[in-house]
This record gives sequence, C-alpha cells and structure tokens, in this order.
Amino acid sequence: MPDRLEKHFGKDLLDITEYTKLCALDMITGTGLITAEELRNQTMLLMKVGVETSAFTVAFTLMLLGLHQDVQRKVFGELEDILGEDIHRPVPARDLKHIVYLEQMINGTMRLDYTLPAGTTIIIPVYLVHQDPSYYPGPDKFNPETFNYENKSSRSLCSFIPFTSGRRARIGKYYAYMAMKTMLSVVLRGY
Repeated sequence: MPDRLEKHFGKDLLDITEYTKLCALDMITGTGLITAEELRNQTMLLMKVGVETSAFTVAFTLMLLGLHQDVQRKVFGELEDILGEDIHRPVPARDLKHIVYLEQMINGTMRLDYTLPAGTTIIIPVYLVHQDPSYYPGPDKFNPETFNYENKSSRSLCSFIPFTSGRRARIGKYYAYMAMKTMLSVVLRGY
C-alpha cells in the first residue's frame, strides 16, 4: 500500500472494498490517493496472480478429466450443448455463466488441491475443511456433483473456501473462474 494511504487507512488495510472504492473515486476526482501508475501496477499484479493460479488449476483439472472418463463425457456434452460443435467458435463471456458442470468440476479440483509452497503459514485449515465428511461424503473421491446447486445449498458457505470467504472474498475470484472456464472450454473442444 502506498505510504500516503497508510495515513488514511492506518498500517493495516482492513477494508479492501473501501480502498477499491476510494481508488476508483480518486481516478475520477483526482484526490491524490492513488496514481495512474499505481492503479496499473495493482491491476497487473492481480492479473499475474490470477493467471498463474488459474493455469495450475487448469492443469490439475485436465489431469482429473483424464482419470475420470465419466466426468469427461459430461463436460464434453455440456460444452457441445452450450457452445456447439464448431471448435473454433470463441467462448463469449455471456456463455460462461451457462457452463455449470465444468465449474462444478473446477470446484472439485480446487477442493482436492493441497500443494503449498515451503514456508507457507496456514491459518485456516482449508484442506481439512474441504475433506470434512460432514460436508463432503466420501471426501477423497473426486465428484463434481458435490457442487451442483442442491448439494451446495445444503452446506455452509464456509465449507468451500479456495478463494476465502465473506465480503472480502478474493477480488480475483470471478476473473479466475472466467479464465479457467474459458481455457478449459477452448482446450477441451479441441480434443
């Protein structure tokens, strides 16, 4: 956080939503809280982090698709139903919201993902939450159906937290889903 913002927010930035609103307002009104260069840098950082983690998740998702032919058939069927048979047709953002089973599969992949860099401090045991049999029957089993509407609505919102939870949920969450669904849709339709 730029030094001049510490004066406004204090050392710890507790409300990223308020910070984001002020940054946007600053760009409009020119109040000096953030420069155009700082906004560009923050946007580039967000995109880099989102692409890097999304690419890892896409690779793991493709591996799981290879191991689960039944799931693979459902994903192919969904993509063909929504996007058609022309594999060269772009994947417009308006179609992504209809690609539901693939999103369930991505969620199933992230629930199983537990690779952390050495030295990482873990505050919330996300992996244990994602493996809790009271939320996920057969927690070691890969099952995208776990994330259909009926199953999701019967669980606590905090039972699946690959991005975090609450009103300060990871800002890149929607960008990451959009990127992963687009990448997987393009790759899978080509094979």
